[in-house]
Amino acid sequence: KMEESHLENAQKSFETTVGYFGMKPKTGEKEVTPSYVFMVWFEFCSDFKTIWKRESKNISKERK
Repeated sequence: KMEESHLENAQKSFETTVGYFGMKPKTGEKEVTPSYVFMVWFEFCSDFKTIWKRESKNISKERK
């Protein structure tokens, strides 16, 4: 019973998060899945890290 309550709360939190970020399901999918959210998040983090490193190098060059 308690586990069902936790699961429902987690599902509601997930739906709220998906709505907050305005995520839409992949083409052909009916809903946004956790695996899709984490794939998009991983890609964002990877891109951010690459850009961060590039900008850090540019700033270091400007200071010299």
